[in-house]
Amino acid sequence: MRDAAGVLRVASPPPAAPPPPPVAAVAPRSSSRDGSDDERLLELVVVSRSVELQAAEDALSVAMVGGTRPEVSPAMVRDHLHQAFGIAAGAVSVHRHVPEDFIVRFRRLEDLDLVLSTPNAEGMPFSLIWRRWRRTSRASAGSFKFRVLVGMKGIPSHARSASTVQLILGSSCAKVEVAPVAVDDDDERQFFVAAWCVHPQLIPDGKIMAVPEPQPPHVVQPPLFLREEEPIISELPALRYLVRLRIIEFQDWRSPITSSDDGPGDDDDDSGDSCHYNGYWPGVDDRGRSSSWPTTVRVAGEGDPGFGSGWGPTFRTRAASHCCGTLAQALREKVQFSG
Repeated sequence: MRDAAGVLRVASPPPAAPPPPPVAAVAPRSSSRDGSDDERLLELVVVSRSVELQAAEDALSVAMVGGTRPEVSPAMVRDHLHQAFGIAAGAVSVHRHVPEDFIVRFRRLEDLDLVLSTPNAEGMPFSLIWRRWRRTSRASAGSFKFRVLVGMKGIPSHARSASTVQLILGSSCAKVEVAPVAVDDDDERQFFVAAWCVHPQLIPDGKIMAVPEPQPPHVVQPPLFLREEEPIISELPALRYLVRLRIIEFQDWRSPITSSDDGPGDDDDDSGDSCHYNGYWPGVDDRGRSSSWPTTVRVAGEGDPGFGSGWGPTFRTRAASHCCGTLAQALREKVQFSG
């Protein structure tokens, strides 16, 4: 049987409002760099949609319980499930949870369906309202509107993978794609990757990467004859690498600027939350943004790889990039000569 889950919520009587704090205890509100009051900017951390995350999401199903009765404990919920539905204690787990009061995980999907389809009985000590778990609970919608091509130097050969790059770019990028060998088949001085990001200016110029050293196997030997768990470990050796990053090219997939756009923060898909996910990020403006869609900005020289045309492969090879750059330069020179 596949696992299933539910969540319970119990609403208790609202507690009495606490007395207002003394004036001296109220902390002053922080101000932004320009002097105006603003909420503290929170860092965006990207969590990859891994196999483990998808498996946990598939196994979860949540229900909430609401009411105005006295405090309800997880043990009371387990007793109710056993008495009302005959669900054994080993077939269900109940834990406190936020924002719901409880999260209940069932081992059998049939038990979950039974609880969801059965109305509350009369005379219950507390009222139960069930609802399946949803990943959208407490979430705000947003999207990544920039696609960026990054060249990286300093990553050792044994650590060149999408998972390593995701850790380095994790606070600003998602869905990392490593360039295939054919993009630059005879040069490994740089490691090229493509990713979706919040804004290219949030990609760091460099980071220090640390890889813990492998631990030697434990051997019980004289004179102490210590077991594996007995030695005191005072450090974890690691090798550190300086990783340099540079943006090769990026695409701006936001809606084209129209005459009605007055400045930053006018995107239609602004999530409106405090982390400025799709809205105006302080220090990141829209200067240089054109009305074409998508806007492609070439930062590096023409000798580096580039993005594909959009309907084919993600990457354009170094040779093709150089060829396109040479052709564009020749056309510019011809126009200048003709003028």
